[in-house]
Amino acid sequence: ETLEVNIDLIPTFANTEIICQDKDADIYIDEQFKAKGVFKDILTQGKYRLKVVKPSYRTFSKEIDIVSGKPFVEKVHNLEPIYGKLNIDSNPFDADIYIDGKSYGKTPNQISKVLIGQHSLSLKKEGYAELQATIEIAEGKISTYNFTMQQQKKQEKQEKQTLASDVETFRVKGVEFKMIKVEGGTFSMG
Repeated sequence: ETLEVNIDLIPTFANTEIICQDKDADIYIDEQFKAKGVFKDILTQGKYRLKVVKPSYRTFSKEIDIVSGKPFVEKVHNLEPIYGKLNIDSNPFDADIYIDGKSYGKTPNQISKVLIGQHSLSLKKEGYAELQATIEIAEGKISTYNFTMQQQKKQEKQEKQTLASDVETFRVKGVEFKMIKVEGGTFSMG
């Protein structure tokens, strides 16, 4: 004899989607890393601690409640940046300031909005070797740096001073040649 049984299956999970506007942000659920930028998965019914983390930004944190069978979507908008200040000077002054490749004017300078953490600093000035350093910016503090730049050696200066006007292009029987003018006394042959 065959017995017919009707069973209603009730899901104990929900489709869960967490979308961060900043695709570099790390998503954690109950302190476990889940994804970068976007999390799509199923979670069983219950309460969870959601955290979105990115260096130099304030952490987004909240408790989420997953209800069986009810899709859950959380959109995390821009995380709040954390800034510090940078006071920078150089000897000689009037050097071009670059932080992480972006120009920030000339020395001396106080820059009021620099993300906290480590950054690559570069100072450039005509006649001086480029200065590169790693700097640290702290929240709510003024980080002060004073650098002394080194003059370029005479040969380095001359190499950098080769301009387009110092190069002459000419053709002989269809072959192109470039002649670079070199100042007397700056080279040796033999």
